[in-house]
Amino acid sequence: MSKEQELMEIVNDPFRHRDDWDNAVNMLAFLASEEAIQCLKAVERDRDNRPGWLRNSARKHLIALNRYLK
Repeated sequence: MSKEQELMEIVNDPFRHRDDWDNAVNMLAFLASEEAIQCLKAVERDRDNRPGWLRNSARKHLIALNRYLK
């Protein structure tokens, strides 16, 4: 199992603490791999199951990665 998949399992677990979700999203942004970017996009688009602050955090990281990877 890749690191990105492990982090997405943390984000997808509804019983995890908010800090665990936040740390997992931050680590996905730090990894900056193609799979990590796809995971961040999935978190940002999931309006039904994600709190707004988590989607905003993923969006913020995607914008930063877009600027960094240009």
